[in-house]
Amino acid sequence: KRWLRLATDWGSLIEPIKDNVPKPIKVENPPAVPELGPGEGALADNYVFLRSVQYRDAEPYSIVSLHLARDVYNRAPKQFQQHPALSILASLDAPRIKHAHQTLIISGADPETADLLKIGLGAPTAECRCIVIDEDDQAIYVANIIYRSDCIKLHMNLLGDSRPRHAPNNGNGDGNGDGAGRQRRSRTGRG
Repeated sequence: KRWLRLATDWGSLIEPIKDNVPKPIKVENPPAVPELGPGEGALADNYVFLRSVQYRDAEPYSIVSLHLARDVYNRAPKQFQQHPALSILASLDAPRIKHAHQTLIISGADPETADLLKIGLGAPTAECRCIVIDEDDQAIYVANIIYRSDCIKLHMNLLGDSRPRHAPNNGNGDGNGDGAGRQRRSRTGRG
């Protein structure tokens, strides 16, 4: 099984999706603008709405409903139609991205989702909301993505970097794990 890792940083989000194949879904009367909540930026002047089923190895694994700022879309319209929009956005020189985040909710497949992803009705799904905000605080990319649960994996680095961590207390009383605390106390006359 090939897993799609749900990313917790920008580079890890872009890399695994760049080779996906989006197949457009026609939408009658798409919403003109996305609904934005607190912390999701301000509305851009205009948006293009793109909806697709994303495929990997000829298997459907996600449904993407995307509002993309029209001025961003106009920089590479053909690429945005043929490739995952987030990977194209990441490859552009402009706009400058100020903030990006995604939120994950576990849910169940409704009839349309089950049909498009070829899964059972009510099967577990992961719903992600991904927001990209530019340097002018405009939400230039607002996507609601539904993933099949049998092909995703959430992996988080709980330390946030690669520096070694020391045990909180190794018996020397200073908590840094290097044994220097006992020596420092001895030299000061308090140990």
